[in-house]
Amino acid sequence: MRLILSIVMLAMPIAAAGQSSRPAGTTTAPAVKLGPRYTDRLVGISLCPPADTDRSMQTSARRLVGWTRRDKQTSAVRWSLEVLRTKHKPTKMLLSEYAKAVAAELARTGNFKVESTRISVVAGKSAMHFRGIWNAAFKLWRRQTWVRIKPGEHIVLSITGDPAAKAEMDAVLTAVLDSMRLFDPKVAITEYKQNLARGAAVLEKLSVAKLKTIIHKQPCYCTIKLKDKIIGFIQLTESITKRSDAQGLNVVSNGVLMLPGAPVQLTWKKLFTTPDRNLERWERVSVRGRGKTALREIQEVIKKDHWILVRLHQRSWKQKVPELLIPAYLPEAFSALLPRLLDRSKAETYAFAVYNPDKNDFDMRTVRVVGAETIHISEKAVKATRLTDQMSAQAPTVNLWVDKKGMILRMRMPNGLTMERTDRRTVTARFAAELAELDKLRRTKGK
Repeated sequence: MRLILSIVMLAMPIAAAGQSSRPAGTTTAPAVKLGPRYTDRLVGISLCPPADTDRSMQTSARRLVGWTRRDKQTSAVRWSLEVLRTKHKPTKMLLSEYAKAVAAELARTGNFKVESTRISVVAGKSAMHFRGIWNAAFKLWRRQTWVRIKPGEHIVLSITGDPAAKAEMDAVLTAVLDSMRLFDPKVAITEYKQNLARGAAVLEKLSVAKLKTIIHKQPCYCTIKLKDKIIGFIQLTESITKRSDAQGLNVVSNGVLMLPGAPVQLTWKKLFTTPDRNLERWERVSVRGRGKTALREIQEVIKKDHWILVRLHQRSWKQKVPELLIPAYLPEAFSALLPRLLDRSKAETYAFAVYNPDKNDFDMRTVRVVGAETIHISEKAVKATRLTDQMSAQAPTVNLWVDKKGMILRMRMPNGLTMERTDRRTVTARFAAELAELDKLRRTKGK
């Protein structure tokens, strides 16, 4: 599932603008077209990003989200906008004096030479604006706005790019700040804790005997479509096996994706976990492109008790599952089975902690059981249960329909991609060469 969800982009309605961040007496900024509203309920921030930009899916504990605008002819990056969250020791300094201290620190530690500083109000909160030159591999123009949301904590909007686009960037950030709203996230956080408790209750009941009753005895195939054209597939094989003298769930996932204008991507994954989740292992090999120019990535993740070790190429790192997340920690091998683990007879919301090796941190995955629906597959009416699935608080929400056993029938994503269950014959007829390549990945395991 992660292979597909990682390329989904969020689409939500545009909302109204907030309080102006322009200084009094200035002329109106050039018109800026804004896109669909972005909201982070757990942080308590909402804003409209600039239109005609690419949203970055790479986040961290500090970086909430980002957008990039590229040149339409060359595809070179024109500028990048990101939203950050910073925490510092609270100070009793006057805001004007604190702004000077922040500017000095930006120059000392961030190569950001601040040329002008201004104080204003954004979304009803005091804000510091910094403009200047960022010295990286090239000299780039940068503007940062620090919005104080509580003592010692700021939301930072930062835009960086070609100095020739300074006026454009300045207008863009002003427009985005005008759309910004801040709200108390306490209600959302309370709901999330309740959802995590429900997720933990699902996972604590698992056993080998339980897993044997829900795994699919035969391989499951799904096609991936874009505008009714098949551009890939996923194959899942599930079994109960023993690794390191421990019995548990073993899932092998093969996938092919052929997005228009992008290199073909092949992915092979072997996932294992014990029911108590104390022993877990991922093995993943992905190949982008074909022949000698193909890029290969090999990743291994091992979890023992509460420690996770990641190996990627020649690098390795580790992470500990926070104590508060241990009860709701969801192993990757359970990802495809998750609808089968839930009570689908009633509407309910569940949340799980999932490890994201790309940022070495944990995402909160939210799954909602919506209810019974009838869908049409190959012109036949099929009774199904609809669920929604959100891989993290900032990720798009996808719609998922499953059969009475909880097996996937269809998954629909906001960017037009659809995944639908099929049979081996359909996949073999269209992807014989790719199946052979995936078989090589399986046999070599990346060696």
